[in-house]
Amino acid sequence: MSETPRKLPYEQRARSLPHKLHYHASLCWAVLFYMLLSFIAAAGVGFALDGNEKNAYLLIALTFLAIPVWLLGYLSRRKATCPLCKGTPLLDSQASKHVKAFRLFPLNYGNTNLVRAITTRRIRCHFCGTPFDMLKNNLQPNQEEQGSRNGHHS
Repeated sequence: MSETPRKLPYEQRARSLPHKLHYHASLCWAVLFYMLLSFIAAAGVGFALDGNEKNAYLLIALTFLAIPVWLLGYLSRRKATCPLCKGTPLLDSQASKHVKAFRLFPLNYGNTNLVRAITTRRIRCHFCGTPFDMLKNNLQPNQEEQGSRNGHHS
């Protein structure tokens, strides 16, 4: 009897990213922006409960600080492109989505990939459906074979 071939798990099917710098910069700006949003929410609650003038100034200052952080994050997410389809998996667009594209309900596909990359260091391009692992090395297939022959495992 012949066995049907098993599908590799998601972790093993995931490809490496050749230009990780843009992805890491996007994640740093996103974490900073999400932290600023939580500070803005806390300052807003403090101002609503207290009505203190210092809380109002803090709220305004944090808001004006969040604007350039969001802009820098947006520009860095535009540079983080999929190496296969050249789409922007950390941003959403009106392009058609792959059947394996996934999104969390209140977020769009780009923000879902951003949150997934922050938490698991993996993303799936929602345009071509290819999974990527940000921690995987960028070894070419022939380099991987040579490394396994020499006893080096990645």
